Amino acid sequence: MGTATIWVQQGTSTIGNSVCDMIETRASDGLVVVATHASGIYSTNITSVNDIVTVKDIAASKSDLQLRNYPNPLSGNTTIEFLLNNKANVNVQIWDAYGRLLETLVNEVMVEGKHSVVFNKKNLKPGIYYYSLTADKRRKTNKMIIVE
Repeated sequence: MGTATIWVQQGTSTIGNSVCDMIETRASDGLVVVATHASGIYSTNITSVNDIVTVKDIAASKSDLQLRNYPNPLSGNTTIEFLLNNKANVNVQIWDAYGRLLETLVNEVMVEGKHSVVFNKKNLKPGIYYYSLTADKRRKTNKMIIVE
């Protein structure tokens, strides 16, 4: 490592900001296993150099669809915020852990820029749910946690 080393965060939508306690690899089949503190264990098989995400790939994906909600975990309302790089037909939906559509919050053409929509958990039970943003043919899904 030198001054030219560039560190980038991997797994932002899965591992997030969790501490990675251990990373193990197995060269025979390209298995990589990452153990986190509080977020579980993740694994993948890297079978090609094309499976490796580069700094340029991460920069491109960050500028594509940006989606977040706050607060998360939530006990009442949460604000779902997203950024569009161009005008698009937008769909924002809420899903349960089984992949069943619970509610469509937005289904309209929206202009470029920052947008937000408020979601009220209503009578949903505590647990893990998902919200998705579809903008034309691009899609991003994030997890939200509902507590009492």
